[in-house]
Amino acid sequence: MGALPKCVRAPILFLGLVVAVPVFGVDEQPGAAANVDFPTRVAKAFSRPVVLDFEETPLCDAVAFLADQTDIEFYIDERALDDVGIGVDVPVTAKFQRSPLKDALPLILRELDLVAIPRDQAVWITTPEEACEMMEVRVYDVADLIRVEGEQPAYVSEADAEPLIELIMTAVEPTDWDWVGGAGSIKGFRQTLVVRQTPQCHDEVDALLTDLRAALAGKPCRTDACEKSLERQVTADLKEVPLCDALEFLSKAADVDIALDRRSLDDIGIAPDTPVSVDLKDAPLQSVLDRIAGPLDCQTCPRGAVIVFTSEEEAECRLTNRYHRVDELLAENQEKGGSPEYDYAELYDLLYGVVAPETWDEVGGAGSISFFKGVMVVSQTPAVHAEIEELLKDLGRLLKPES
Repeated sequence: MGALPKCVRAPILFLGLVVAVPVFGVDEQPGAAANVDFPTRVAKAFSRPVVLDFEETPLCDAVAFLADQTDIEFYIDERALDDVGIGVDVPVTAKFQRSPLKDALPLILRELDLVAIPRDQAVWITTPEEACEMMEVRVYDVADLIRVEGEQPAYVSEADAEPLIELIMTAVEPTDWDWVGGAGSIKGFRQTLVVRQTPQCHDEVDALLTDLRAALAGKPCRTDACEKSLERQVTADLKEVPLCDALEFLSKAADVDIALDRRSLDDIGIAPDTPVSVDLKDAPLQSVLDRIAGPLDCQTCPRGAVIVFTSEEEAECRLTNRYHRVDELLAENQEKGGSPEYDYAELYDLLYGVVAPETWDEVGGAGSISFFKGVMVVSQTPAVHAEIEELLKDLGRLLKPES
């Protein structure tokens, strides 16, 4: 065996059947901060903004940097990477100035077709195929979501949790659940949901529950800040500027990270140094990005706190969830003190019939709509999301009761 990369501070370990290269920070050793449970440490570390600038940096060096910055132990699953022909010194290029690591790291690893998952008191860098074999069972407390308003039941049946279970199975990786032949499953038990899924899918479930709670409380969801940044006014007078430089300029102007999806752009022959031109004054960032993206057959879409510049094909394939309070459109009469009841069918049929009708699950498409307690959860592409939001604004304005 040849010499290990400089960033590796310990010999290769055999954990279970997985060969891994452990990567630590400069002064870190395994077991640091052991008095804090690992999931909490990871959640806190990954929620903090990260500042990094990798330019053709070996993966092992990039991961060592992240380990040092987060005080979290990382492992590179060398065996899995070797199976697909990726070495630990494969170069990584990425720049983030203000986004949390939970949003930045998946985008960094996507360029290599790799994923990061928490496992065995560390964050593992491995392949999607290997990650799909790592099924985990997690328990989610959803008492606040399934409890009837004003009541404090000691026991909630699985039937009470059924609307929430259906929402999750529809909006989170819908082809990965047992009801359609997948391996994942959800069972309600009292005021909890017991979910068996891959770590990546668990992350999506957790994000959905977080956003759903925010929407029900009338608070911003995770992508709302990113959406707001697309409305910021910027001035751009760029002539034959490399695409990567143009996006960096706009990133600073709008104070938001804009990431190049180099992998999908390479598939359509767009290089980071492709020259672009745009001349707009005091225009929304979205308009400026659209002006750049259009001639290249590209699109932009929010991913957490990051705006991703990607190909049109990739944007159409990777749906995102957005949450809309529609209770004012749907609420029916109810007895004083009772919980409101909603008739979703009319709005459901309207959206499926007039907004990109060929893209919905009812006709074989990937898009879907689910409702939960007056919140509409839409899984769709950025373009369709924009159509729905415009339609909801028009409906809200025209149907608003006169004061």
